[in-house]
Amino acid sequence: LFPHCIGEAHSQLHFLYSMSEDDLSPAMPSVFLPEIDKETLEHTYKSYAVMNRPYSFLAFVNRSLQNSFPEDYIFLAETDHIFMRPMANLATRSRPVA
Repeated sequence: LFPHCIGEAHSQLHFLYSMSEDDLSPAMPSVFLPEIDKETLEHTYKSYAVMNRPYSFLAFVNRSLQNSFPEDYIFLAETDHIFMRPMANLATRSRPVA
């Protein structure tokens, strides 16, 4: 379908924006990432907790945790996103897609 694209995802990784387990943790590989401290979240981000997502993902990259994940690419989606059709992987080795 997309001959210029390389491999499709073969595994899942559960990102938790906290240091404690949730109901999905036992069911799939999970990574526990730090949250923004409550004071910073309140004063800098007006308690907008969604700011934990980019903060925690940055911690994932800064700790080189992506090196322990077997995939070449990471697709980060929210749990409330619904995909009505399979999403094509348009990334190539020379052109990442965001």
